[in-house]
Amino acid sequence: QNKTNLAGIAVEMDPAMEFLQYKMVAPTLTKVVSFHGQKSTPSFALRATENLKMLGVELELVPVRSLSDLRNQSSTKLEDADAVWFINDPVVGRREAFNLLRDESIRLKVPLIASLSDQFAELGALMTVAVDFKAVGAQAASMARGILVDQTPIQQIGIRSPMAGQLTVNLDAAEKIELTIAPETLPNINRVIGGSSDR
Repeated sequence: QNKTNLAGIAVEMDPAMEFLQYKMVAPTLTKVVSFHGQKSTPSFALRATENLKMLGVELELVPVRSLSDLRNQSSTKLEDADAVWFINDPVVGRREAFNLLRDESIRLKVPLIASLSDQFAELGALMTVAVDFKAVGAQAASMARGILVDQTPIQQIGIRSPMAGQLTVNLDAAEKIELTIAPETLPNINRVIGGSSDR
């Protein structure tokens, strides 16, 4: 299959765009740890390691063999981290692993951030950035117009990152880790949950 003849939109945000939103809420975020299965490192996580350097964020990728290994590693790694990033991974991207990291992050007062779905914020992560599917629809329409109307070669379009993400912040999680969010930041958050009321 010739990948140069593919065009579309990836399901994951560009890590730099994602972390720009995280740093808006937690400006001091500079050292982040992320766990993944030992057999292979997700390719987007490897790209993220390089991309985040531009934002002054050091990403440490930690391989784990199992849930018990994750438990052992997280108690040590989170002590020196500004945040833990829960990523899509066959070993770590499971409910049990999320719950473990959520509880450990609360114990150590370290923000837990997550990609892909705002449901992670509903389940206790401090914040998430998920793809804005309305924006993806408009982006896909623009790409289709480029191909069908403007006759842009598919090779020039390729696979693109989503243009916009939805930032969700859980105020109850912020309180548990004793993180104060600047009031002027709140209007820039797409969805706030917890606290006195959701919006």
